[in-house]
Order: sequence, then C-alpha cells, then structure tokens
Amino acid sequence: MMPVAVVTSRCQGCGACLLTCPARAIRPARRRVRGPARLIVSEKLCTGCGECVEVCPVDAIDLARLPGETGAAGETREET
Repeated sequence: MMPVAVVTSRCQGCGACLLTCPARAIRPARRRVRGPARLIVSEKLCTGCGECVEVCPVDAIDLARLPGETGAAGETREET
C-alpha cells in the first residue's frame, strides 16, 4: 500500500497544498460547511510524495496507508 495524504479538520483552506501538489490530487470539497473551505485528496491521484505535508502551515495533512478504503465519492477520503 502506498501512503496517501489525508486532510484533517485542522485545515484552514489556505490552498498552499493545492498549489504545491505535483499530481494535482488535492481539490476543494464540493460542499462547504461553516468555516474555511475544506480540501480533499484523491486517493487515485495521490502519489504520497509528501510535498503537501511540507508546505501546510498548520500541519493539517498527514500521510497514511489506507487499506483500499474509499470515501463516499468512491475516490477520496477526508478525515474530520
């Protein structure tokens, strides 16, 4: 299993990771809840390079090894 980036609830929606990701695996969430815009990571596109982890100013991204799990969209997982 390859590590995949997981955006946590600490995300402030600054977009630094979105601009840094070479695989373009990070995108804004379709549905916005109160507070800052949330970002989600596509498990299919994420290469686990960790560039997003390094650039996040609030340490809101972790690399995790997901055992083939997918989220509601069938391609992403977001930790809350």
